[in-house]
Amino acid sequence: MTTNVFPSVRNKFPDGFFDKLFALPDSLGYEIYHQILLTKGGHITDIGNSRGGKTEKKKWLLLQLSRIGETIIEFDTGKEGDIECYFWNDNPEFRFNKPVTVLVPYEGECKFEVTGVPEEIRVQVLPVPSPELMLDMIQPGEINIVSLRNYFDDPKELKKYFRRIFQNAALRARRGEFKKWSPACISIDEAHEVTGGQRGSLDGESVALTLELGNMERQLASSKIRLFFTTQELEDLSKPIRKNTHIFIVNRGDYSTCENKKIRWLSGFASRAFPNQGWFVIHGEHYYKNFPVDFPYVGSPECVTVTRSGAADAPFMDDGDEELLLDGGYLAVSHFPREEVIRVGSPFADLPELPPDTGPGPVEFVNVWEQKEESKKSEGEKNES
Repeated sequence: MTTNVFPSVRNKFPDGFFDKLFALPDSLGYEIYHQILLTKGGHITDIGNSRGGKTEKKKWLLLQLSRIGETIIEFDTGKEGDIECYFWNDNPEFRFNKPVTVLVPYEGECKFEVTGVPEEIRVQVLPVPSPELMLDMIQPGEINIVSLRNYFDDPKELKKYFRRIFQNAALRARRGEFKKWSPACISIDEAHEVTGGQRGSLDGESVALTLELGNMERQLASSKIRLFFTTQELEDLSKPIRKNTHIFIVNRGDYSTCENKKIRWLSGFASRAFPNQGWFVIHGEHYYKNFPVDFPYVGSPECVTVTRSGAADAPFMDDGDEELLLDGGYLAVSHFPREEVIRVGSPFADLPELPPDTGPGPVEFVNVWEQKEESKKSEGEKNES
C-alpha cells in the first residue's frame, strides 16, 4: 500500500505508519493523505465536549503535519498538559524532534520557563515587543508556541492583542511576507475564548478579530497556511470562519442542533463515543461514519514542566529607567536576554536638588472655590446694606 506514497514523504514517517493509515475503511486513510497531508492550506475545525479528546487528536494531527514539513504555530492555552508534548514525549513514536521557539509578550516581565527537556532539543524563548511583530518572529520549520493567555488578567486586553497580531494578515499574505515560514499550520485551541460566536462574547474586540480571521482565511489558504480551530461547538465560531472550513474532526458531544447537516447526522453516535474516538467530515462527506476512528493517545511527558509568570498588561519598565534601543529598535531588544538590555537613566529621574537659599520660595496654592464663595458672601452683604 505504501507504493502509493511519494518516497520523499514516506521517509519522514515511522515504518508502518501508512500501512495503518490506509487500512482505515471507506478510503478515509487516502482522504487524510491527499486532502490534509498533501494539500496545504486546508482549514480544520476540531469540535467536541469538554474532556472529549479534542486536544489529543489535535496533537496527533499536528505531529503528522510537522513531519510532512509544515511550520507549527501553536497558541498556548495556558493549561497544564497541552504543550509539553511539543518539547518531548516519553513514547518515541510521538516525538516531534523539532526545535521549539516560544514567543511571549515583552511587556510586564512575562517569563516562560521549561525544565526537563533533553539537551538535543533546542528551546529558545523570545520576548516580542509588539503584537504586530509576532508573525515576523515565527521560525520556519520549527514548533512555534505563542504564549499569551496566562499573561492577561483582562479578557478584553487579550482579544485586543490577538486582533493586533492578525491585523492586515490577508494583505501581508498577498504581499508574500509569510513565505519564509509557509507551509504552516496556525493552531488556536479554545478558540471560542477569543472569537465571537453563538455562545461567545460579542464585544467589539471579538467582532473585530472575527472579521480579521474570516477575511484572511481564503488568502491564507492560497498562501499554504491553514488555520486549525479547536472548540466545543461549531457555533462557538463565527459564521465567516465556519463557512471557510471544509475539514472537521467530530468528537464526543451532542450536535442535534448543529447547522452543518453532516455533523448533525453524527449526533446520535457522537453522544456515546469515548474520548479516543472521533469522525472526519471532509468536504461535506462522512468517512467511516458508522463507527468512529480510534485515535492514538499522544499524552504529555512526565519529565517536562512549564512555568509561566508575569502580566502583559502591567508596566515592565523600572521607575526612572528608559530602554536604550540600538541597531533596529524594539526588534533588536527582543533578541537580548532581559538582564542584558542596556538601560540609561531617565533625564527626569533623580534631578539635583537646589540649595535651600536659592530658587523660588514655597508655592502657595489658592483654593479657587473658597474665593468664589467669599466673593458671593461679600456681594450679598453689599446688596443687603
